[in-house]
Amino acid sequence: MDSLIVLTAQIQGSSAWLWVNGVVVGLVEPGATWVQSIHQYLVRGANDIRLQRVDAANFLPKTEVWVHLNIQLMGKDKNQMLHRWNTSHPGLKWIKGGCLLQVDVDLPVSFPRWKFLDIQQMKAEPSDAVCIQYFLPELLGALLKRDFAMLHAMFSIRNKELCAAYGLDTIDFADSFKKRVMELSQSMESASFYINPEDCVCIPTGIPTGSSPLYYLSDKASRPFLNWVDPAGEWSIPLHLAVIQRQVYVVR
Repeated sequence: MDSLIVLTAQIQGSSAWLWVNGVVVGLVEPGATWVQSIHQYLVRGANDIRLQRVDAANFLPKTEVWVHLNIQLMGKDKNQMLHRWNTSHPGLKWIKGGCLLQVDVDLPVSFPRWKFLDIQQMKAEPSDAVCIQYFLPELLGALLKRDFAMLHAMFSIRNKELCAAYGLDTIDFADSFKKRVMELSQSMESASFYINPEDCVCIPTGIPTGSSPLYYLSDKASRPFLNWVDPAGEWSIPLHLAVIQRQVYVVR
């Protein structure tokens, strides 16, 4: 692929989830710069992008909250700024619903319709969190055992759509996926990796109410649920899971 659409976000005065089309794509923390290509979340036509505090309740900041967001088309030879937003919220003034910035933007994309868009039209069930808690040990066991057949089945939706989003060859991507699994497994072993599925926070996604069976997995500190430290450094693996008829699928 010759160019990438890249989203950059910065914030001062608060931390916030960054949402693209009803899906949490990351946590933006004060003083840090969040940068990522977002093809796999984009749609034809209007794209809903927002920054919202982790606590989505009305918020009264003590000091000014400042937000910067931009979208660039980054190519091999040059970069093009497509959109840029700067906004600030004065201190001691209520921010409704904790929403720091919300925009609808058309972008030059022609991707197929992603599976998560259909899942967002479905209704979440009370049993979804339990299904995910049972699924997580299976996922971690497959990673540690390097069970590539099981992992390819678990990640089939994600991997297929990532190939479509970035114009990747499916065979080459399968090889890269296998290498990545090896890296993760070796790191988890060296870190004596352990998690408690009951500590998982399942953040429901969707527009506008976030009530679909598609979930972003966070820990209680608002980091991606799969995070650990090994002797070489810190690892963090974002996961979006869908629960459909009590079956769990990795969507992103």
